[in-house]
Parts: sequence; C-alpha cells; structure tokens
Amino acid sequence: MPKDLFAKPYGDEVAGATALIDSAVATGGHGVPVPLNAAMQNDLPAIASRVNRRTRAVYLVNPHNPTGTVNDAEELARFVRDVSDRTLVIVDEAYLEFADFYARRTLATAVRGARLRANGKSGSAYCGN
Repeated sequence: MPKDLFAKPYGDEVAGATALIDSAVATGGHGVPVPLNAAMQNDLPAIASRVNRRTRAVYLVNPHNPTGTVNDAEELARFVRDVSDRTLVIVDEAYLEFADFYARRTLATAVRGARLRANGKSGSAYCGN
C-alpha cells in the first residue's frame, strides 16, 4: 500500500476486513474494524454506520475469509450503491466463483456508476463515477 495513500485532503480511515486495516495502520492511516454479524457475514449496516468524512475506503471480503459466508447479493449491491456515494468500496471476490450462482452474486457486473473495485481470481472490474 503506498505510504501517501492517506495524504490530505483525503480521509485517513479504512473500514472493513483486517488485512487492509493492518496495511492502513502501517502506512499512517487509521483502521476501523467492524465485527461480523451473528450469521458470521460482513455486517453491512454496521459498516455503513461507521463511514464518515474521514473514511478513505471500505474493504470487504465476499465470501468472507475464513468463515466462507457470502452476503446476500441484493443487500450487498444496495450497500455498495449507498456507501460508494461517500467513499471508495473495495470488494475482494477472490473465491466467489466457487460459490453457487456466481454470475448473480458478483459485483463486477452488477453495480454500475458506483465507486467500486471488485477483485476476483479471474480478473477485476472498476466501476467509477
């Protein structure tokens, strides 16, 4: 992660998965860890509530590692549309193609016009505005 990622005028917070939070802290940012929900999935409402003017990015892993849980596709797409109005959303979909109904679950083609970066084993997509 570039050490100038958290340079002004941008924010200095990253919310979401531990790996990126650890990297953010190591490069001068501030990590905002958000626990999983009771179903061991990304707690999308809790993450959305933590996004503020200081948030530089939200980083999610879907399916979550190590639990393997996958967020509901429609709920995740709504989350991305809402939160990407406020900050960059990065979704790691590295193992999603091994889940049932991959084509209906991937954000690489599902959310247009959002500040989203979706990464998977077979490629990545950036949907910017």
